[in-house]
Amino acid sequence: MAAATAVFGSLPVLVAVGVGFLGATMAVALVFALSARSRGSTPITVVLGGSALGAVCSALTSGIVLTSTQSLNDMRFWTAGSVAGRDMHIVAAVAPVVLVGLVAAFATANRVNMLNLGDDVAHSLGVNVAAARAVGILLVALLAGAAVAGAGPIGFVGLVVPHIVRSLTGPDYRLVLPCSALAGATLLLLADVAGRVIARPGELQVGITLAFVGAPFALYLLRKGAKL
Repeated sequence: MAAATAVFGSLPVLVAVGVGFLGATMAVALVFALSARSRGSTPITVVLGGSALGAVCSALTSGIVLTSTQSLNDMRFWTAGSVAGRDMHIVAAVAPVVLVGLVAAFATANRVNMLNLGDDVAHSLGVNVAAARAVGILLVALLAGAAVAGAGPIGFVGLVVPHIVRSLTGPDYRLVLPCSALAGATLLLLADVAGRVIARPGELQVGITLAFVGAPFALYLLRKGAKL
């Protein structure tokens, strides 16, 4: 987004969505490439690869916005995450990707349940572990990339909601997925309303509001030794 804005100026909304989604797809591909060149795409190498790429991208973004006033103005809104001004044109642009991702996620939920039993057990049950893991992460990239392209990086929804839902429904992803979708939308709506009430007559962007909820929850999970 920063690079496109610096080169082409302020982008139409639909073009911005496309650019954001393209960036998310490229990021996933690069993370897998980095992790595969070390010891294979294990959870640890994926996290390390993602952290390294995130640091590089953050540095590049900072360099671009410091030399481009237009990029700075646009990125200040984009990086905070907000649903303000995101109308049905945005929904129409990301809806096909979201629908495909949701249908595929529900279809593969049972395989994810088997993967949670461990690679050896999943393999003994007839699951192709490497393929199932790759498909799962690709679906995460599709859904998260579409959401970020439309509304910016409202990241703490994905951190807070699944842990709460899992504590209520149990570990079965056939229940966790639909309940997380409903609970995540509810939390986002409540946070958006709270941001509008707190900062009247202005608006506190929903990404900032959720950070106040998500950051303490992340610290709580770390203190309890939970797997993030």
